Parts: sequence; structure tokens; C-alpha cells
Amino acid sequence: MKRIVVNLQPSLDGDLPVYFVEADGVDRATKKIDLSEIALLEGLRDVGKIGAAIAARLSEHDRVKNALAVALTRRIEDPSLPIYFFIGVDTAVSLSWEALREAQKYLALDPRWPIARFPRGGDTESATERAFASPLKVVSVISAVGVDGSAEWNSIFGATRAAPAGLDIELTVITGDEHVADAARRDLAAERVIMMPGAADPESLVPRIAALAPHILHVFCHGAVRDEQAVLELATVSDFDRGTSSVIVPAIELAHAAARTGTWLAHLNTCRSAQATGEQLTHAEEFVNTGVPVAIGMKRQINDTDAVAFSAMFYRSVYTRIAAILARGAGRHEMAWADTMVEARQKLRDMHVDDVAEADAWTVPVMYTRRGTFTLDIAAPGQSENDLQRAISETTVIDGLADLLAIDAPEVAADLRAAARR
Repeated sequence: MKRIVVNLQPSLDGDLPVYFVEADGVDRATKKIDLSEIALLEGLRDVGKIGAAIAARLSEHDRVKNALAVALTRRIEDPSLPIYFFIGVDTAVSLSWEALREAQKYLALDPRWPIARFPRGGDTESATERAFASPLKVVSVISAVGVDGSAEWNSIFGATRAAPAGLDIELTVITGDEHVADAARRDLAAERVIMMPGAADPESLVPRIAALAPHILHVFCHGAVRDEQAVLELATVSDFDRGTSSVIVPAIELAHAAARTGTWLAHLNTCRSAQATGEQLTHAEEFVNTGVPVAIGMKRQINDTDAVAFSAMFYRSVYTRIAAILARGAGRHEMAWADTMVEARQKLRDMHVDDVAEADAWTVPVMYTRRGTFTLDIAAPGQSENDLQRAISETTVIDGLADLLAIDAPEVAADLRAAARR
């Protein structure tokens, strides 16, 4: 799957950062970049000027300029050419790289050039292969004290109800919001509505989520950084009465649980879940670095209306793409998660077309992914997801052994790989 990666890292001399492009047929010569103008514009939240300034600075490097010029020749009927930003400079993570604007186009708003990021501190290359057999398991945690989550629930359930025929979705909601619980009980079976566990409950939130083993984990709550640790602030029923959150979950704890159970995507529809504070990794980065292939966070506080609208359109896009993969039948199929962001971004843009103060709202959601490709391996009829995932894991181990033998014993390595795929 073709892509362009803009890689920005600290310089060895401690001066201006350096950047280069990773693209087919392009060498990785570096060049220094001055981000001061972009940082100044960021404070003004002028998305047009920010996007133009990003393009101008990047185009000072002829390799980057040429790579973007080639990308712009992409036809609408061609497969997408995702653009990924790998920002290793802590002070640059908060900049609106998604606003990149070339030839009067915001690239992230066009299906030809979806934009996502790689997290700081992540693996250099880490492909992901996940087994899948219906149903698609979705867990939605909606519990933000002081916020009526009914609209968020309606957006999630509405997208589920509108999913393409042939995609079976098993949706579970966990909430301390009685408005959400009441609405969900009208829509779901009783066992699919779980009240937010508190300190006195024998099983806390993270184990409950892990037991459900979601493919997709959606979290709508407050986010914060406490003692240099990214946390999620959730509320029980009694917390809503008191106006304070008592369920404080370190992002990395939930991330580890999600990674262990094979979650594909964590959507953190929480304030500042992709907001950088110096060297501290964002909530979304924590999830991806822990082993969840894809995570979405918000790079600043997002208003409730925008959060709901983003969720509604995003899940429609996700379900459409997964259904299309299922329609191809059993076997391995690559999926570019960056593609799923485009329509949701367009929705936020259209909502604020006459609102200058919020014209950049579509840049607030940030997607982080692992560097390698994401592949769904669709189970054959009668094959369980667990059995298929076990086979994938065994093949991965054998491939690793074959890589070690490839130089000294290439024939043995080839035989190992062939045997693993029989």
C-alpha cells in the first residue's frame, strides 16, 4: 500500500529540527525547518494560513516538494495515497499538521490524500494482522460527568443501525449516565447495557472491557494529565449527582488491556486526548505504542456537538469499509484506516463553514496508527476467530525465525515460510 511519510525529528546539534520524506524512489536527505511562523499562526487558529504555512515550509525541501507534487496528480478514482506525519519533536506535536494545504486544497479533506500520524516512541515498522469472524464487537463507554451523553449514544447507535447489510455488529454500552442507560435499554438487550462500576464493585471497568474483547473501543469521557500521566475520568451514577469523576483510569492501563484482547481501534472521544504537553505522550499515542493498531484523540477540547457529529460520521465510514472487506470473502485484506477520517472531517468543516472561530474544528480529531500495514484476515465459514488468530501468531513466529535464517540458510528459510502457510 503506497504512502508518503513526512518525518520530523530533533537535530543532532540541538538547533532547528530536521525533516525528510519517506516515499517510493526518494532518498532521505534531511533539511532543517523553522516552525516559528506555524507556531505563531497556531495561536490565531487561522486554519487557512496554518495549512499554507505548513506547505510552504515543507516545500523548502525539494524531495518533499516533489513527493507532494506527485501526490497531487492522484485521480479521484485511484486508490488513496495516505500522508503520515511522524513528529518526533515534542514542541511540534501540537501543531495542526492535518491542515496541510496545497493548490488551494486541504489534503486531509480529500479522499485521495487522507492524513494520519505515527506516535512518538513507536516501533519503526510494525505490521498488524487481525483475524475476524462475525460479529463485529463494539464497546462504547459513555460517561462524562456534567455532560448528557444521550446525543453521543444516539450517534453511535444510529451508525450501527445504518451499517451495511451483511455486517453483524454486537454493540455494548457501559455508562454511569442514566439518560444513556435509559435510551440504550430501549435499543439493546439488557445484558448489553452495563452500569459504570465504582470502587465497591468486585470487577472494575478495565477487566469488564477486557472480558468483552472489543474489536472497536469507543470512549466518551473527560481526559486529563495527572502527575505526568494521561488519564481518563469517568463517572458512576452517583458521580453524576455529585458532579465529580471517581473512576480514574490511566490511559496506559486501558491500552494494555485493549492490546491484550486484540482491539483494532480505540476512539477516545475525550477532551485533549491527543493534546501534547511536552515529552508526555498523548492518550492516543499511549494506546498505539502499547499495541492497539489505531487510536483517535482530540488535540484540544472539542465541543459536545462536534464530538457527536464526528462519531456519527466516523463510524458510518468504518462500518462501510469493513463491510466492503467482508464482501470480498475469506482471506487477507489490507485496510487503510486513514481513509475512515475523511468524511468525518468533511462533516465538521461543513458544520462551521460560516463560523470563523471554529473553522479549524475538523483538524481537532487526530488519528495515530502503527507504521506497518493493517490487514484483516477474514475467517472461512466454520472457522473461529480465535483459531485463525492463533494460526496468524504461529506464522508470525515462524516468519521471524525465517528472517534470522535467511542470510545463512535461505533454502531452509523459504521452506519454513512455505510450511507456515500450508
